[in-house]
Amino acid sequence: MKKQYVELFDNLVETEGKLGKFRDEMNEMEKVLMEKGKEIDLMKLEHTQNLRAKEEELEKELRKERSSHVKVEETELKSKGLYDNLVAAEEKLLDKDDDIQRLQKKLRSKEEECNQLSSELEEKRWK
Repeated sequence: MKKQYVELFDNLVETEGKLGKFRDEMNEMEKVLMEKGKEIDLMKLEHTQNLRAKEEELEKELRKERSSHVKVEETELKSKGLYDNLVAAEEKLLDKDDDIQRLQKKLRSKEEECNQLSSELEEKRWK
């Protein structure tokens, strides 16, 4: 029985030694895990900061694009207004050209009438 107790005690001592060794290994692994966790947290923080910086940059670009888009729309509206005014002015010019042609015809007709009357007057004078 004493032999059994000695064997059991030896087994207990050996088991406690293994247990201590495993505890030490687990503690080391926990330290490694904690360090890796810190590295991961730092990487997450860096990526989050980079993402925020990119988002801010994109927001600035979007604001610029929106501003440019608004300016382009305003310019297009002005251009359309100017084009409409130009078309209206051209139509007025065409109308004026038509009026001028009518007046020129009327003038020619009056000139012919004057010439004819002058001719008749001359003929009456000579008679």
